[in-house]
Order: sequence, then structure tokens, then C-alpha cells
Amino acid sequence: DSTFLLDMAGRIVHRWRFADANPEYAYFTDDGRLLYRSLPKGPRTPFKPSSENDPPMPLQERARTLPSSYSWLREANWDAETLWQYEDPLLHHDFWKTRDDTFLVTKFVQMEKALSDQVRGPGKSRRSHHPMITDEIQEINRSGNVIWSVRLDAILDPKLDPLGPLERRIEWTHTNAICQNEDGTKILFSSKNTNRVGIIDKASKTLDWRFGHPITSGQHHARWLPNGNIHIFDNGIRREGLPYSRIIEVDPATKDVKWEYVANPPFAFFTPNVSSADRLSNGNTFICEGLSGRLFEVTNKGETVWEWHSPFAHTVRNTQITFMLWRAHRYSADHPALDGKDLDPDRYRAVNRQFGLTD
Repeated sequence: DSTFLLDMAGRIVHRWRFADANPEYAYFTDDGRLLYRSLPKGPRTPFKPSSENDPPMPLQERARTLPSSYSWLREANWDAETLWQYEDPLLHHDFWKTRDDTFLVTKFVQMEKALSDQVRGPGKSRRSHHPMITDEIQEINRSGNVIWSVRLDAILDPKLDPLGPLERRIEWTHTNAICQNEDGTKILFSSKNTNRVGIIDKASKTLDWRFGHPITSGQHHARWLPNGNIHIFDNGIRREGLPYSRIIEVDPATKDVKWEYVANPPFAFFTPNVSSADRLSNGNTFICEGLSGRLFEVTNKGETVWEWHSPFAHTVRNTQITFMLWRAHRYSADHPALDGKDLDPDRYRAVNRQFGLTD
């Protein structure tokens, strides 16, 4: 029920708790606010994973059976006071604040049955199922108005972007990452179910760049690097042979992998879902091995120089205990969000002791 800020010793130095919401994923914006997604607190229908054999149901109801769906995108200050909110029950996964003070979000939308039937991939009989769900990427302003949007079923190809071999015919795309380039002309996205990373030209709403299978498999957290290359957490869940995860840096001009982190042996680092990786200012890479709740930093030669394991157990699907983290991020001491703040871990001595985060 909390968003935590840790110091480099892995101790809690700040905690955000919200009276009406359960925060799920958060990060600091460049102006020092906390931007987070959440669901309202209160009783909810027990989670039951969606099945391709379910009878047709309203889109909003179906969305609640899919992972990483949320209702509120909010900005909050250091004291957990809400400064801005956008509400839509069909939002899911990633969000991005642009330099123009607008926000990119992904939203579930239903496909036309005829197009859904054309999507290549698994299924007993493509034409026997109800239409699949895809994603619409929207840009919204602070007034909550949609000022730009594009549907992925309008720019992807049912033949060139097939559903992955282990996926159910529920979601075609399952977009788990979106971001915008510095000048606001391009959008980068990651579509897990199609093993696709792409770049959209905002002006023409066309696909400029197509990358993914067989190089990546079930990937997450695609981001641009300052040198123009693209950083990807390649989960590797459908990788041929023994699956393993890795982090790759790709030159978009040549599609060559310019750098990668792979564990030794490779299968020692494997998280089939969630996860993130950020390139730090010192050239190292900060990695969230999401399924196990492990955070660590590696050099460009693959040496692990910092590591932390989350002690926060929580329950998913009513009975399953997990330490899973969707993402995590590291911030320098001079980040605007930390300016003038009291970061003494003794303020949280009790909770640090409770979770074994202090001597």
C-alpha cells in the first residue's frame, strides 16, 4: 500500500501512503513531483485471470481481468497530497510525462472482429473467439482532453506482427512501455504479446521502425538513451533453447545490438515478466529483476557493484505470495524531488527494523 524511497544502504528514507488509493508504480518527474498509477481502495471482485474461452463481456469488465490495469494517474507532492488526477478505467501499464507538460498513456480498446481474425498466432480457431483487445496510445493535457492518439491495430500488421506462440487470443498487443523523444516527434513503444518494439512518427501516425522477434522475446521497458540508441529489458521468456533475460542497447539505424548484459551462466538472470533497466549517468546500468524483487547495478563489463532484495511480500491472485516489483528507478542526490528533504532513515526506524533493513 506504499511507495518507498530507499537510500543506497537499502533503508527506507521516505514513504508515501494515500488515504483513498493503492499506489502500484511511481517515479519522480523532472520537476520533482511523484507521478503514480493507482486503483481506488476498497473491496473488489477477486481477480480471475481472463481466458480466451470466456463469453463476451463489456470491455471495462474484461479490462479488470487483465494485468497492470489501473484507474487513476496522479501527481502528488512529498506529503502525498494529490496535485493532479486523470481518471479512466481502461488505462494500463506505462505512462510518460512529456516536456510539454502533457501525458502519454496506454488504454485498452477492442478490435474489429474481422481484423482480429486476421492476426496470425495461436488459437484453436481464430474465427471462433470474440474480438481481441489492442491498445490506443493517447496524449492528454492537464484538462484531461485527448490531444493526440493512435491505435496500434491501425499501424501494426496482422501478418508481420503475429501473436506470440504462448499467448492467448485475448490481447493482441499488450503494450507495456511508452515514451517520447526529446523533440516530441516520435513515440517508442514495446508490445509484449507480439514481441515488437516500434517507433511511431507522431505527425503521420505511421510506424517508422519495427524491431523485436527473434532478437527480443516478451520484452519490457524500451527507452531512448542520450546517444540515440534504444535500451530494452529483454525478458527472454520465449527464447529458443534455455530461456534467460538480458539488457540490450540497440542502434536503431542498423538494428545491431551494441551492448548487452547477460549473467554467467545466462539462466542465473531470468525474469519472465515485468522488470526494468535504466542507464545511469556513470555509465552503469540499474536493473530491476522484477519477478524476484531484486535490484542491482552492473558496470558496462557486467560486474555487479550494488545489490538489494525487496523484503516486501504481497499477495496476488488472492493466494500467491510474491516479492515482485514492476519497476524501480535510481535518482541522484541533486534531483529536484530530493532538494531540502529530510532523508534520515531513523525517521522510519520501526518499519526498517520490521523488514530487516537496518543493522
